[in-house]
Amino acid sequence: MKFWNARYPIAIDLSDGAEMCALQLAAPRGVAVVRAAARRDVRTGDGGAPADGDVRDFIRDVLRSRAFRGRAVALLPPVDAVRSYPLRVEVGKEETFEAALVRHAASDLKISVDEWSLDYASVGPPGPAGKGTRDVLLFAARNEDVSRYLNLVKQAGGVLEVINSSASALVRAYTISGAKPNPVLLCNVGRSGAALVVASCDSILAHRNANWGTERLCRKLIDNLGVSRQSIDADFLLRKHGLLHAVAVDADSGSSGPTDDTARTVGQLLAPLADELVRELHNLVGYVRSGAPDVVMDGLFLYGRGARVNGLAEYIARELNVEGRSMNPLERLGWQHAQVIPGLADEGTAYALALGLAMRRIPWL
Repeated sequence: MKFWNARYPIAIDLSDGAEMCALQLAAPRGVAVVRAAARRDVRTGDGGAPADGDVRDFIRDVLRSRAFRGRAVALLPPVDAVRSYPLRVEVGKEETFEAALVRHAASDLKISVDEWSLDYASVGPPGPAGKGTRDVLLFAARNEDVSRYLNLVKQAGGVLEVINSSASALVRAYTISGAKPNPVLLCNVGRSGAALVVASCDSILAHRNANWGTERLCRKLIDNLGVSRQSIDADFLLRKHGLLHAVAVDADSGSSGPTDDTARTVGQLLAPLADELVRELHNLVGYVRSGAPDVVMDGLFLYGRGARVNGLAEYIARELNVEGRSMNPLERLGWQHAQVIPGLADEGTAYALALGLAMRRIPWL
């Protein structure tokens, strides 16, 4: 994967209410590599948006680090700050597509450009001849929120060049591994929430955010098994056992699964929570198929901290009757200065959205 004459901003991912991530790419000799990465826990830990002071301090520390270059920032704000809407746009005679988009946003969604900043992540093919209609995935952010983050980045010493959505960032991260011919399910599970996307090779068909993250799984184990909140015991159990037993117990395979009591207990505790995520994905797929009944899903790709939960991708895939894979997109990239990114190989899954955001080249830099 080559990016000629590209300059990359510093990507700041605030979409997960439990942690903040930063990542920047470089392109020595035209090949993209990771220049630097950083991560910080959000002190509240309640899954809400990080405090403005914490955001400002994190961005300031990143900009002052010698590992990162420049002051240009691309931002992925908390999920509530950017909303997505499916919209069918009909372009009138002598009307530009952008003008039609603004008109439909105002009439169909009651969203005015006086209060909202609008962007579109995906535009479907034209409708039947003479109709001039296109299906669009519209993103909208309140102007007051845009101004707020512009000021926060400025106070930290940076320049906010672009605000993006989790759906767009996730799709870019997916393209590193090559796009499938049919639509796929993309699922980024963070500590406090999940971004769910159905995307084809040329458009985003659907997107929603779900209040489902790995901290719920950890709390379930802590409450039922008595592991310490101050230790890594719960995370260890997710990585070692997770839903492995629940996946292995399959009547069709004739396997009774692992006989380890701990694996069985962990799987039984986590399966009902995993079913909640499965229902969210079922609903998303159902929405897509309501408009295209013959669509065939080409698999599930699981990113984020959810990719480190043993068996989660396989469990979801089995319930949805598709193939499933856990993904670490950073494995596809080299590192320019690996010594400044300790632990990146193990924690790479948590940077999926930051990577997708960092891939958005800004031509005027």
